[in-house]
Formats: sequence, C-alpha cells, structure tokens
Amino acid sequence: MPVLDTSLDMPIAVEVRGINCSRSHFNNPLASYCQVCGISMVHATHHLVPGTRPTLGFLVFDDGTTYALDRDYLIGRQPDTGGKPFTALTVDDADGGVSRNHAEVTLHEWDVVISDLGSTNGSYVWDANAHSWQLVASGNMHRLTPGDFVSIGRRTFVFESVLRA
Repeated sequence: MPVLDTSLDMPIAVEVRGINCSRSHFNNPLASYCQVCGISMVHATHHLVPGTRPTLGFLVFDDGTTYALDRDYLIGRQPDTGGKPFTALTVDDADGGVSRNHAEVTLHEWDVVISDLGSTNGSYVWDANAHSWQLVASGNMHRLTPGDFVSIGRRTFVFESVLRA
C-alpha cells in the first residue's frame, strides 16, 4: 500500500482564482466534481473568485511513496534548497543516476510543472503517443498532465491529479 509522506513542513498557502461548488468548497475552474464533497460542478457558475489553492494531486514513486502536491519540491540525491522556498525531496537511486539537485516540481496556478536543473542523466517524461521517453531540456519547464510518468535516474514517479478525467 502506498505511503503518504506527512513528515514534511506545512505547505505555503498560495492564493489563486478558482470556483466554488454549491456548498462553497474552493476548486480548480476545470474541475468536473468538487474535490471536497464530490458534487457535480457541471452546472456551477464559473465565476472566478480568489482562494487558497488546495492540493493539486500526488507524486507517486515507483516504491509506492507518495508526496502531496501542495508545495514546490526540489528533487535530488542530496537536495539543497539554498534558502529557496522549496521542500527538499530526497530520492535514493542505488545506481547513482540521480544528481544532487536533479529537478524541480513547481506549482503554477493550477498547473504542475517539472524542470530539469542540468542534471547529469536528465529528466524524462513518457510520451504515450510516441511510445518513448522525451527529455525535459535543462532549464525548460514541462507542464505535467494527469497520469504522466517521469524518470529521474533509474527512479520513476507518476503525477496523479485530484481531478477526475
């Protein structure tokens, strides 16, 4: 069974624009269902209002470890945030393919983005249409979509969204 890592610091509250369900729960404007109560959002008035961004989903690693997407992460073998507002996410790779500071996963409004930090072995996203791994060029930002698989070194994780497909 996957393990949710709750040992990390509290997330930073970020204000974004979204919509409220009929029970006043704040949601992504693209949500089909309220992520709190599950009520349909199809008939909701899509009047954008400011609110605190909820968890956008989870990073589920190949060993079942799960991290909530309620903050920005610096992923690496020995990540050093250098005082930046990131949470260090240490990834062990017995083959040594993960760099000290390998990649960042950041939240931009309602999007989840990965950026490679010039790692030795690169960061890759699985392209199901091409049936191949696509390199995330160093310094470029790649927006993740729900179900995307990411490879760093010999480790992988999948982005699982809280939104229903």
